Amino acid sequence: MQTYTIELLSDEWNRNSFISLIVILVFLWIGKRNTQDFNLRLAKGVTLLLALIYLVENSRYLINGTWNLADNLPLQLCSISRLLCCFVLFVPRKQFVFELLFFFGIVGGLQSIFTPQINHYYGGLFHYFEYYFSHLVIIGMPIFMYLYLGFELKKNSWLKSFLVINLLLVIIMPLNFYLDANYMYLNAPPVIDNPFIIGDWPYYLIVLEFFAAGLFYLTYRLFLLSKSKQLTVN
Repeated sequence: MQTYTIELLSDEWNRNSFISLIVILVFLWIGKRNTQDFNLRLAKGVTLLLALIYLVENSRYLINGTWNLADNLPLQLCSISRLLCCFVLFVPRKQFVFELLFFFGIVGGLQSIFTPQINHYYGGLFHYFEYYFSHLVIIGMPIFMYLYLGFELKKNSWLKSFLVINLLLVIIMPLNFYLDANYMYLNAPPVIDNPFIIGDWPYYLIVLEFFAAGLFYLTYRLFLLSKSKQLTVN
């Protein structure tokens, strides 16, 4: 598997981070200036585009013979978030899916934008674009839904999402050993330097547990605070 990393504070990192910030801000600005009906159509259109790009991506792997169980199942945190994002507006239990997407997508997506590691990278613009587009969508979409589509964060939603991610770990870790894979980086840390990766295996996983719980809770509190201030101003 080819891996391409972008070092923190490099020229490429600065450029991509700036563009990513602008894209999310413009997306949220559009939501602020339009009706909920328009915003719902826009959100569905973006998620359908996300799904289409995912299908194209995997079709390319199948055609060139590089698709395999150890690398291409949607079992990375951001891949799971992408699937949640594709379905969240089209399934009955939207609230539960939304809450998982909110914490998985924002926390995991920001990590991927700030410490970019593009797996399955064989050069060319498509994979580069797909990486940033998919991660920006899983960050921006739950915020968009929270601010403009009437979705709420229920009490202790951060804790429920944290428990779900740990249930996934219990399922994915033995699968990793069986497939000789490294989904959710449970068997080995990412190649790129990440400030949240401290120590060797398995100790870095324990540290990540504390970081994940803290980031989920911090995200929960920050967005509740922002919503309450927004209601006060209005």
